[in-house]
Amino acid sequence: MKKTETICGDEWLSLKRIKWPEKGIDGYTYAREEKSNGLQVAILPYRRVERTYEFLLRKELTPCWDLEKQFVASITGSVETGNIKKHAVQEIEEEGGYTVKEEDLIELGVVFGSKTMDTVYHIFSVDLTDLEQKESKGDGSRLEKEATMFWDQSISKASDPMVYVAHHRLMKWL
Repeated sequence: MKKTETICGDEWLSLKRIKWPEKGIDGYTYAREEKSNGLQVAILPYRRVERTYEFLLRKELTPCWDLEKQFVASITGSVETGNIKKHAVQEIEEEGGYTVKEEDLIELGVVFGSKTMDTVYHIFSVDLTDLEQKESKGDGSRLEKEATMFWDQSISKASDPMVYVAHHRLMKWL
């Protein structure tokens, strides 16, 4: 019988261990994002510029890596409850300053974050070519206040692997 125990954690993250003797698993440890129930959205918006594309990227502080340097990432967010597309739309407005509809989203599949986390990322893109950008609201936290959005034809500055997954899948879709 499969048994999962929580080793330690808080409202954001927990460390868990699975034991499942019938399957030969006698202690596999992984992390779980509790606040989002292991569900995240990652969005790489684009716009057409002449005969090419630009991508909306985000410079943000990531405390586990460094508090002195901003890293380039996709728009991301937790799916705390309900509709995944609704959360993607909310994150685009909150972090990017663009208002889009669920039907505007381009679904690019799912990605599992790593072998040591059970987080599932739902990857999206959206064409923002003819849309007007408003001020990003953010969530009020220091990290959101200090983040900035920028357009770039290259994704080569990104530290976030979801940028590369989304870009690869989007280019196949386009």
